[in-house]
Amino acid sequence: MIDYIIISIGFISALIGIFGKSWDEEKKGIKRITIKGWVTIFLTIASFIFAGWSMHSKKEQLEFRQERLTNIANRQILNGINYLIRDLISQKSNEEIFTKLKDTTFLSEIGKESLINPDSTGKIMNGITGSYIHPFELHSANIKYGENLLNDALIKYNSTLSSELIVKINDVINDKYFKGTYSLRTQTDYFELAISETRRNYKKNIFPIDSPWSYLGLYYFNRVYEERRRRPGNFSDFLNFIAKLESITKEVNKNRDEKLQIFE
Repeated sequence: MIDYIIISIGFISALIGIFGKSWDEEKKGIKRITIKGWVTIFLTIASFIFAGWSMHSKKEQLEFRQERLTNIANRQILNGINYLIRDLISQKSNEEIFTKLKDTTFLSEIGKESLINPDSTGKIMNGITGSYIHPFELHSANIKYGENLLNDALIKYNSTLSSELIVKINDVINDKYFKGTYSLRTQTDYFELAISETRRNYKKNIFPIDSPWSYLGLYYFNRVYEERRRRPGNFSDFLNFIAKLESITKEVNKNRDEKLQIFE
């Protein structure tokens, strides 16, 4: 609307300039300006004011759209992290999440989780991408979905995201530990062995039912819980990966008074 007003004012000013006389050479000083001249001056000033108003309005609209896009992008990025870690920890604040995920005592406990369901007719686990029999299948699917959300955010909001955030997301996606160990996509043979051993123990009532190959801690931390072969493991690669996720979260919330949470 403002643009049409500016165009109209410019058009009227041009007509006055062509057909009207804005200057009386027979008079002196300010009296030399005719009525049409005053109208031209008024229209010029009005045009300048409306042009400034239009520029300011467009700037505000652009900033508002940019802010909305940034919020949408940030929410998707945090949702991606949500799916990367949701099978390791329950819903807590960002600070609590990363404090827990950097605590090796806590990690040792969640490492005891079995990734195998001994009863193939047991409860089916539903995830956002389908239904699964074994926990490792659900974990892997959630991690893949989280990775896809991060990749999608990089593609859709590339012009919106800061260069620092883009670098940090790429550091996670291309992390060697993430692509191999953490994703659980490269241990197919081990899981097949874990399934067969766990099912055998389940059918024969052999305790513990879980195969040594079924524990999450073996894959993530190279930790062995079996008494005869106990191994403390190594948490360094996992902790480095978690530090990268935390860095993304902090970058998303940089300069924000109200912090966005991974679990909302």
